[in-house]
Amino acid sequence: MKARKTYDPKFRAKVALEAVRGKLTLGEICKHYNIHHSVVIRWKNELLEKLPLLFMKEADSNLNEAIEKNEELYKEIGKLQMEVKYLKKNFFTNIK
Repeated sequence: MKARKTYDPKFRAKVALEAVRGKLTLGEICKHYNIHHSVVIRWKNELLEKLPLLFMKEADSNLNEAIEKNEELYKEIGKLQMEVKYLKKNFFTNIK
């Protein structure tokens, strides 16, 4: 099996910026850097998604941290609820 290529973050940023600038077509960028077009599109989308984070204020980042913590807690609650259901089901079936 062929190992996946890994790219340096600086290289990824450079290629993504070229894609965002739009001076070259996607095909030209892919040919120049010898990268598949789906990778360039993914890097471009990732850049555009994360770019606003550079300009966030401290309060906004605290809000994002709270949202992430909230999501983790909801996942944990769901996991615990599933465990309780499983234990109730197995406990009551073993008693009979």
